[in-house]
Amino acid sequence: MTALFSGCAGILEEADKAVSGELKVVSRDSRNTAMGNVEIGAQIQNTGSDSKSGTLVAQVDVEGGDTHTQRKSVTVPGDQLRSYTVSIDIPMSDSLTGFEYRYDAWIQ
Repeated sequence: MTALFSGCAGILEEADKAVSGELKVVSRDSRNTAMGNVEIGAQIQNTGSDSKSGTLVAQVDVEGGDTHTQRKSVTVPGDQLRSYTVSIDIPMSDSLTGFEYRYDAWIQ
C-alpha cells in the first residue's frame, strides 16, 4: 500500500492478506495525524471458534528514507472481527516536507 502525506492520503489496496493460524488481517488502511505521524488501522478476523492472540505488526516504509515498525499484542474472540490501530512516529524532518510511504500490517 502506498500513501502520500500532503494533508490527505492516497491509498492503493493490496490483494494479499497476512495469515497466522486462525487470525488474519482482512483489511488495512492508513491516515496521517496532525502531528505528521501515520496511524495504521487493521481489521483482524478470527476464523476459529476459540479466542486467539497474536502480534499485530504495522510497518511504514518512507520513500527514500527509513522503515518504521511497531508491534501490538492483540486478542480476538472466536468467530469475531476486531479493529486495531497502531501509531507510528515519523521523524519531524520527513513529516514537515511531505513524504510518500508504503504501509502494511500483518499477524506474527
